[in-house]
Amino acid sequence: MSNYDEVPYPDFIHPATHPGNMAAIARLHGVNAPPPESCRVLELACGPGGNLISLASLLPLSQFEGIDLSAGHVKTGNTMIGKLGLTNIQLHHGRIEDWMTEVESDEERFDYIIAHGVYSWVPEEARQAILAICQTRLSANGVALISYNTYPGWHQRQMARDIMRYHAEGIEDPQTRLRHGKALL
Repeated sequence: MSNYDEVPYPDFIHPATHPGNMAAIARLHGVNAPPPESCRVLELACGPGGNLISLASLLPLSQFEGIDLSAGHVKTGNTMIGKLGLTNIQLHHGRIEDWMTEVESDEERFDYIIAHGVYSWVPEEARQAILAICQTRLSANGVALISYNTYPGWHQRQMARDIMRYHAEGIEDPQTRLRHGKALL
C-alpha cells in the first residue's frame, strides 16, 4: 500500500490534456497530429481517472488507458467506469517503469501520452521511464504532454510545501501528517 492509498490524491479534469487541445497546439507547430475524435490516449499517474473518464465520455470513438501506482485510485476509477458503462477506457495498477517495454505493433502505440503533475514528484528512474515511454510508445506524429514545476514561479509553492513537510517530519501516519501540515498553513 502506498501513501496515495492512505491519503487519496485529489482528482481533477485538466482541459490542456484534451486531445483536441493537444492536436491544435501540435498543428500550430507544424505537426499533423492524429485526429482526436478517434485516437489512443495513455495517461501516466492517472489517479482515480477523473481526467481520462471525462475524455472517454466526450470522445466515445477513442481509446483511453491509464496507469497509477495507487491500487485504491485504480479501484475507485474502475468502479466509476463500470457505473458509467464506458467501454473505451481501462485503468491499470502499476509502476510507470513497467510501461517502458518496446512495442511491436502500431496497436500498442498511443497518439497522445499525458504525464500531468507527476514528473516533478517521482524519482529519477520514473522520470527517465516517462521519457522512454514517450519515445517508444508514441505513434507517428503522436504528441506527449509532460507538465513539471518550474522556477521562478514554483518558489513560493515549494516554500509552503517545505515548511509543511518540516512541521510534520517524524509523524508516521499519513493522515495525521496531513492534518499537521494543513494546521500549520
